[in-house]
Amino acid sequence: MSITACPVAAWLHLHCLPFFASSVAVMAHTTSNQCPLFYVQGRAENATEAIRHYSAIICFARKVSKYRDGHSLVADWILLAERLEDDPLGTFSDILRDSPLRAGDDLREAKYRRLSREFVKGTGMIDGTEYLKMIEKLNQL
Repeated sequence: MSITACPVAAWLHLHCLPFFASSVAVMAHTTSNQCPLFYVQGRAENATEAIRHYSAIICFARKVSKYRDGHSLVADWILLAERLEDDPLGTFSDILRDSPLRAGDDLREAKYRRLSREFVKGTGMIDGTEYLKMIEKLNQL
């Protein structure tokens, strides 16, 4: 195992464990010109790609997840990330429907946080560019 693979294994263990709970990930020995690999149920996975993929999903989940009294924020964003992984478009649609996109929406009643504080002039709606960027990023994964 290369020295650079150890931080990758640690990151995968901390941030991707919910996605790979059905088996134990095993790191493979790599040389400096190879990408780090790990194996899940005997299938080789590119660690760099896995980190990029799950980082995008988790980052978005962390941005929109909102603290709820008596609940763990970390658990909420991990569960949302799992839902985004299983059904990206359906979950994204739910997020848009349960987000305060209009100027008059009650921020306390909304299930998710706004990604933008900028409103489109004359519409009373927030600028949806951040949401579009995220769905594009999810689509590319």
